[in-house]
Amino acid sequence: MKKQKMAKELQYLSQFFHGIDLEKGFNTAPKIYRMREVVNLFFPPLLKLFGGSLKGLGILDVGSNCGGFSFEASKYGPKEIIGIDADEKNIRQANTITKYLRIKNVKLMPKKLVKKI
Repeated sequence: MKKQKMAKELQYLSQFFHGIDLEKGFNTAPKIYRMREVVNLFFPPLLKLFGGSLKGLGILDVGSNCGGFSFEASKYGPKEIIGIDADEKNIRQANTITKYLRIKNVKLMPKKLVKKI
């Protein structure tokens, strides 16, 4: 994807509440450190609890926002991650990030679709 198109799409979808690194030097919210702090605090004990990996697990991310936790968890080998959020803008953001990161094991959906499953 061209840098100019990516920049335009991220601007259209802003404001992001998780800083997620994307390709070509882009970050969804470079001045927001909350997700990095949560990852640094939360993931080491989580991974220790599961033997250093999330390989093969199914993960549910409730209140996923733009998917920051889901995308971080995807790095540790889970089979599938389902993220749900009540705000459809957050889901649009998450699905755009999924496209940029080319992640196949993360699916994010609005709360109203979860009722149909």
